[in-house]
Amino acid sequence: MRVGGEVSAPVVLSRVEPTYEGCAGQKVWGFPILEAVIDETGHVKNLRLLKPVHPCLEAAILPAVRQWRFKPATLGGRPVPVIYNMTVHIHYR
Repeated sequence: MRVGGEVSAPVVLSRVEPTYEGCAGQKVWGFPILEAVIDETGHVKNLRLLKPVHPCLEAAILPAVRQWRFKPATLGGRPVPVIYNMTVHIHYR
């Protein structure tokens, strides 16, 4: 399912911030776009990168986002799994 209509969007409850150890000495930034399934328990599943920005950022952001927890999407008041797109702002100096 996708968010829209009677399907509410999941809401981030907790985030793990990436560590950019592989980016040392580089000024990198970007807005990677990710797609994941947020399951009915709020866990991130099947995370994939739709729009890459820089290899060192991707190496940091994917493991961090896999640990995020969400209030699940709902349909008719019941939690449901959804395909969810996320844009993440990253700025590292």
